[in-house]
Amino acid sequence: GRLVAALEARLDMTNTIVVFTADHGENLGDHGICGKGPHHYDPCIRVPLIGRWDGRWRAGTRSAAIVESTDLLPTLFDAAGIPLDATVDGRSFAPLLRGAPLANPRGHAYAESFSGMPEDPSPAPLTWARTIRTDRWRATFYPNAKYGELFDLRADPQELRNLWHQSECREVVEEHRRILLDRLILMDY
Repeated sequence: GRLVAALEARLDMTNTIVVFTADHGENLGDHGICGKGPHHYDPCIRVPLIGRWDGRWRAGTRSAAIVESTDLLPTLFDAAGIPLDATVDGRSFAPLLRGAPLANPRGHAYAESFSGMPEDPSPAPLTWARTIRTDRWRATFYPNAKYGELFDLRADPQELRNLWHQSECREVVEEHRRILLDRLILMDY
């Protein structure tokens, strides 16, 4: 609040964009974990994001739309009227900030981690993880395809019941695996 008050005192807030975010969420005791790590529980992969641009972005707007950190650059370029190269990773979510829906929502977010915690004796890449998070599901994939995580976030928002090995969820796992494969292929582009 003090930082924003200092900006308001010194700058024209109709010509100033303020963004508050982080590179990850935080496990604050969830699942017995404190801090970040290769655990893709929702508290760790949901990242705070607050934006302000007086007169341009609708104050008080909240959205449950799924966006990624990679979407921030295209959004800020969009706001500044700067065209982007088509190969930039991410999509502008500027319409959300103006109070409008996204014309072509991605429908999922991608998260990754490359190492375990210092106290984790598991060698890399066993702790490397890739996650696809949709409105309803969080599917996390590891190098050992025999193990993964699948949580129904509507029925189990605390992510306590891993459905990975449930036969009735095989198609959900495969759908998320297809989304992940598409994302990984496009990342190299």
